[in-house]
Amino acid sequence: MKRLVSVQRYRYDDSFYYSLYDHSNNFRLTANIPNTVLMKPIHVYSLLLWLLFVVSIVIIILFSLWTYRMIHRPMSILIRGFKKAEQGQTGIFITHSRRDEFGYLYSRFNEMLKHLNTLIDENYVQRIRTGEAELKHLQSQITPHFLYNSLFSIKQMAEVENVELIKEFSDYLGQYFRYMTRDSAQEVTLQQEQEHALVYLAIQRIRFGARIRAEVDEIAADCRDIKVPRVLLQPIIENVFEHGLKQKSSNGLLKMSCEKVEHTLTIIIEDNGDSLSEDKLNLLQRQFSEQNAIQGEITGLLNVNQRLRIKFGSPYGLQAERSCLGGLCVRVNLPLKGDVQDATNDDS
Repeated sequence: MKRLVSVQRYRYDDSFYYSLYDHSNNFRLTANIPNTVLMKPIHVYSLLLWLLFVVSIVIIILFSLWTYRMIHRPMSILIRGFKKAEQGQTGIFITHSRRDEFGYLYSRFNEMLKHLNTLIDENYVQRIRTGEAELKHLQSQITPHFLYNSLFSIKQMAEVENVELIKEFSDYLGQYFRYMTRDSAQEVTLQQEQEHALVYLAIQRIRFGARIRAEVDEIAADCRDIKVPRVLLQPIIENVFEHGLKQKSSNGLLKMSCEKVEHTLTIIIEDNGDSLSEDKLNLLQRQFSEQNAIQGEITGLLNVNQRLRIKFGSPYGLQAERSCLGGLCVRVNLPLKGDVQDATNDDS
């Protein structure tokens, strides 16, 4: 026999009521379950989930702090040290008391910079000695050829009894030899160096006569006291006469000018010679850009370039290009302030 049973559920206040009614026996069974009893397991699981969430957050924060302290912060210190070393600050030292892997890296980094400083100092001293030797070499380059030509010019003037010109030429020659043989100072002001270059230029103009003329601009007043290596401009002018204007029968032109761009003073010496080939120009440009240039017929120019790089650093020195006059243009790049960092900072 089939029994008919119906179930009802309803809520009253804070309790749930369940009613079971048997239609066959006309019987109803009612049960009352408080809401707190019914929801208690859910609240327990909810609290457990919140507790698990809070503990997870705390663990993540503690792990992040540990990672930052043990890995990120010491790694950042090491990276900053390398960046400063790349910028040439080789005197830095990482102070630490760590005994882990980073402590070992810090110690190796400090030892590396200490060794690097030692090598830089040794290299710097060697390059300074090389620069002084090159200067003495330039001072000794009063070639018999130049002396012979000067004496021959005096002889020619004596033959025509040009006493005034002999006096002028002898005075210039005396100033030239006095400057070249003076050992008291390795550096002079740019004003003194230009005056010596003009003395040499005057000697050559007397020798070459009317077929050579010169246009020389004065150095700006705020640049005249820049300290430069001695015998800086004269080898460049000598190169103009020996390789640019020597073969000119007339209308030879040497031009010296100055320009300032930001922190650089550039002295431009150019000529209108017609014997400069593209191969010679390319070779000269390549030699100026190389650290150890090949010595050749333009040794004087290469010595000047090397001494400037030793004194002021690799951004400075000589540049070669074709002049708008048709011959060679040599650009002498100097810092506007003479007291700059030595070349070791650039080479490191």
